[in-house]
Amino acid sequence: MYTTEIIMDKYALWFDTGDSLNGSLYLGASDSSVLGSVLLMFRGSNLWSEDTEKQIQTDQKEVYKAELTYVASAEYQITNGEFLLARFDHSKYPSSPERWDSWLSACDAIYNRIQYG
Repeated sequence: MYTTEIIMDKYALWFDTGDSLNGSLYLGASDSSVLGSVLLMFRGSNLWSEDTEKQIQTDQKEVYKAELTYVASAEYQITNGEFLLARFDHSKYPSSPERWDSWLSACDAIYNRIQYG
């Protein structure tokens, strides 16, 4: 079971600054090639803006832990590694259930979701 704290401690996380529908939705990637592959797919599916993605810096993680509420996550296997989709809520940037479902559908169509238990 994931929590905000576990995700913040375990993953490097990126978010989209250019599409408000992606508020409080994050992409965690095992390396830059995985990040690039997933972003290319998201952008091609109109699920991520063309703006430069922003990474949560290590010195910012404690603030994020305090301000975000964990909602859901999904992990995927990709040829060159693994990645995580994470959905949180924030008082100023609530997440969109519809956009979250679109992220999951797009990833489920081409990547292998890691199932536990």
